[in-house]
Amino acid sequence: MCILGMKYDELIIQFEITIKSIESKLIESPEPIVFKYLDNYKKSLDALKKLDNISDCQSSLDKLLNCVRGYMETSSVYSQDFLEEMGRSERLIKQL
Repeated sequence: MCILGMKYDELIIQFEITIKSIESKLIESPEPIVFKYLDNYKKSLDALKKLDNISDCQSSLDKLLNCVRGYMETSSVYSQDFLEEMGRSERLIKQL
């Protein structure tokens, strides 16, 4: 069990929320890039749950940064739940 404290716990919970939101988006519209986001979030969540040190999985977390911006460059629909959740996740990652 990891003992990194509140930020770690908050990040785990936020990733789980983000994954559910991305899965809902994929039911509605199965876009290839969104599948990639889902895969990256699941891998990062698994890495976080297995490690005692966030820096050990930092490269996995770094892959999640700027995904919201990247998606917004390909879509004209900016107000989407999965983007909001990904944005919350990115902010937590940056606080580590």
